[in-house]
Amino acid sequence: MSQEGEELRAEVRAYVEEIFPDLDLFSYYQLLDVEPTASPIDIKERFYEKAAWLHPDRHHGQLQDRVHAHLVVVYARIAEGYRVLSNPQRRAGYDKLLSNGKLRATVIEKEIERDPELDLESPQARKFYKMAVEALKKSDKRSADMYLGFALQSEPDSPMLKALLADVRKKK
Repeated sequence: MSQEGEELRAEVRAYVEEIFPDLDLFSYYQLLDVEPTASPIDIKERFYEKAAWLHPDRHHGQLQDRVHAHLVVVYARIAEGYRVLSNPQRRAGYDKLLSNGKLRATVIEKEIERDPELDLESPQARKFYKMAVEALKKSDKRSADMYLGFALQSEPDSPMLKALLADVRKKK
């Protein structure tokens, strides 16, 4: 692996680790690093620069699973911002929302929901979490309880897993 490639991955890793925890606090303009007065051409150019740098496929297998999963979410939000800001009608609507303190467009918000699985660090915990979710879809609360218990063994400090397990047990 070249020194240049290592430096790029370190930059991407640092960027993702900095922005992911507070992703919901950034406007689309901030994510694309453009001013609200930016022209459509400036927005397009900046998005393509960011896409070339951050596209998850470019870094597949080169970052830790958790960092790569967070990169996917960050990239999706940047792409979401581009879809909104590159469309004049959506951008006008977004600017109105932004003036009222809302940082995301509601319609887009429903399209891309943040998966709680991304907050799990352990591959075992993610595996059992997915199995629990599938069991819940089938209304199999007993199996969901068991799988969540297994997930918690792998990641005992996860508030999301604890809350989900408590919810499942409450509804039994």
